[in-house]
Amino acid sequence: MDLKVRVIASNITNLTDARYFAAYGIHYLLFDLNEISISAIKEIVDWVSGPKTLILINNAHTDDIDEAVLKLEPYAIGTTDDLDLSYLSGHVKLMEVTADDANLTIDLDHLHYSTRYEPTKQSNLIIRGSHEDKVGFKSFEDLDDILESLVIEF
Repeated sequence: MDLKVRVIASNITNLTDARYFAAYGIHYLLFDLNEISISAIKEIVDWVSGPKTLILINNAHTDDIDEAVLKLEPYAIGTTDDLDLSYLSGHVKLMEVTADDANLTIDLDHLHYSTRYEPTKQSNLIIRGSHEDKVGFKSFEDLDDILESLVIEF
């Protein structure tokens, strides 16, 4: 499916979310190392095709940066903390990330993404995954209407 805007699915912690978003043709899956391990991310990305992998890292996981880049080969990596990731610029794209309690924004490839979607401004969108009810079972009713409204009808 083609979407009217570019979409990042954030807070991916399970295969169910990743497969759902990939089926809609979203562009990126964002994994936060605070929420999911490198090995679990690897298992998910090995099962899903289409979306590019983005990694969010913070001060608590500085020892994991090199491992994440080597094992996951992400499209881009970013941080909400004051980490200097510039040494990675020859190996992976760097994204600018800003987060507060109500909003997440990402600047990547000269495009701006936000959880505050404003269709009149042709902004790009960040939507959030969530935990499964149980493994493999989850309702996506709250996201279906949003994503269906973004699908380009041919």
